[in-house]
Amino acid sequence: MKNLLNPIISVIVPVFNSENTLAECLGNLLNQTYENIEVILVDDASTDNSCVVMEAAKEQFPEKVIILKQEKNKGPGAARNLGLSHAGGEYIGFVDSDDRVDPAMYEKLYTLITENEADIADCAFYKESDDSASLHFSKELCGELNDSKRSDLIAAGGYAVTKLYRKDFLLDNGIVYREDYILEDMDLMMLMIAKAAKVAGTEEVLYIYRDRASSQSKEMDPAKYIMACCNAMVAIYERLSPLKGYTRIREAAEYGMASLYSNAVNLCLMKYKSAPEVYLSMLETLRQLARKCIFLPLGRNKYIRRKMDKQDLKVIEANSKDPRTLLAKVGF
Repeated sequence: MKNLLNPIISVIVPVFNSENTLAECLGNLLNQTYENIEVILVDDASTDNSCVVMEAAKEQFPEKVIILKQEKNKGPGAARNLGLSHAGGEYIGFVDSDDRVDPAMYEKLYTLITENEADIADCAFYKESDDSASLHFSKELCGELNDSKRSDLIAAGGYAVTKLYRKDFLLDNGIVYREDYILEDMDLMMLMIAKAAKVAGTEEVLYIYRDRASSQSKEMDPAKYIMACCNAMVAIYERLSPLKGYTRIREAAEYGMASLYSNAVNLCLMKYKSAPEVYLSMLETLRQLARKCIFLPLGRNKYIRRKMDKQDLKVIEANSKDPRTLLAKVGF
């Protein structure tokens, strides 16, 4: 059988060294209750037997599976962009190759997004690492978006993989991933919410997120992770600040940047003794970057006051004044 000529939904799965989880991931994905679906597997230069699993899936579901290959490992952002460029569906989903989806996930999200004429539909997800369920698009934040709903959704975070998107919404707004290895979708999620006219959601848990100890973010060198936080802060500012209504969502956007700032500063403090000059320089880089991206006083931002630990707020406030003073306060 040939691939579907006119699939309604395209699900894009970046694959990098996922031989141990990919078959389980594809099990429910290729047996969705919604049948008019194509699954685009993007091999991100895997070096294990992931290609064997992909080819087996292609052989079993030739009408549904498309395999794309990248010659070099470029990370999930680049893989998703490549998949999007080949997607034939009117609606787009993203799934990570070590996660699982409910067999009815895309039927339910498709019903939500079409019946509500929304740009994005979302579901709740279960996180195995801490045995918890979470929901990004809560009931009160769905429907037509105003500045208040947008801000609350931006500050809430969320995951790209729990959602279904109208492809024309993505293409018309130039929404593509940064081609980075980690934190590549934080600015993207914020931009989507800033641009969406209407969203829909269900409280049903339809996505199972597996937080692998061997994920790229956990294996990454601390200095590289800190720079990834810097890149994400810049991306949020560069993508959102030119928007016409940015001042009305600024608090939420700056909370997101402040969260990255806090993570990076705390990691600098944890690793400081191993390379004092390196991490002092990074603290100064973070200070300068925060001054360029974050303009509202940190302690007056309602989202920072509500969501950030008070000690973390004190730490980034101290670093914003002088990293050396911060180091003295914490005993270095």
